[in-house]
Amino acid sequence: MRSLLFPKPNPLFSYGHGRAPVYHARIRMGLSALNQHRRKYNCITDASCNACNDSHEGPVHFFLDCPAYQAALNNMLRSVAPLIVDMLPNIDHFVNRRATESFKQILINGDPRLDFERNCSLFQHVHIYVITTGRTTRP
Repeated sequence: MRSLLFPKPNPLFSYGHGRAPVYHARIRMGLSALNQHRRKYNCITDASCNACNDSHEGPVHFFLDCPAYQAALNNMLRSVAPLIVDMLPNIDHFVNRRATESFKQILINGDPRLDFERNCSLFQHVHIYVITTGRTTRP
């Protein structure tokens, strides 16, 4: 019997090869090179985005809002849309922040409504995005 203090690990979080899963996990844990995370731990004083000068570079900005990564974002959205169309039918236009936050959570953690293979495919596209942007690899 597993203790409540030590829940069963999510096998999805071990998916992938190379550095991309590490960067993805760092975003999930709030320990990435994104300026919001670095500011939280007093590594820097300014949490603005280095790529577009937005005042807040957090996961939502990185995954969905930064104009500097628009081409990579469009590629990722085209790739993941068929996987999650049942959950977010209008993936191209988020009408409110709640939908945006929900999508960010799916990208970071996967979703229990998806089977393991679809979650792995989703993570594969997120890993490609993370590596393509190069943002989370820089200190």
